[in-house]
Amino acid sequence: MEQLSEIIQALRDGKKIARDTWENGSSWFLKDGKIFDNRGDLISFEIIDENCKLCGKSVGEKKLIKHHLTPKELGGRRTVKIHKKCHYFIHAMITNQEMKDDYHTIERLKRHPAVKSYIEYKD
Repeated sequence: MEQLSEIIQALRDGKKIARDTWENGSSWFLKDGKIFDNRGDLISFEIIDENCKLCGKSVGEKKLIKHHLTPKELGGRRTVKIHKKCHYFIHAMITNQEMKDDYHTIERLKRHPAVKSYIEYKD
């Protein structure tokens, strides 16, 4: 039931559900808290979170871009999806070196004084 509860809550939160596998079957059944199609194949789901990780606003998937938490040229690989405008704002306010040294997580970015004001303004 845990998988079904997670799916129902995601739909209530307005998130989209992408199915990793979907064979020709359209009937679902539950067994041991998992969802199977009518042929008995386990159905895997992925919850698509389309909210900007910085400001939290909901947007379409195509309007989000990847932001490297540590800039690529300074060795960064981890990314988060944020609005283009949020991305431009971050780079206008914070240098790449500052991002690497002090603002390399989304939580730290949100605590930057200018970014914090920007997020509050967007609300």
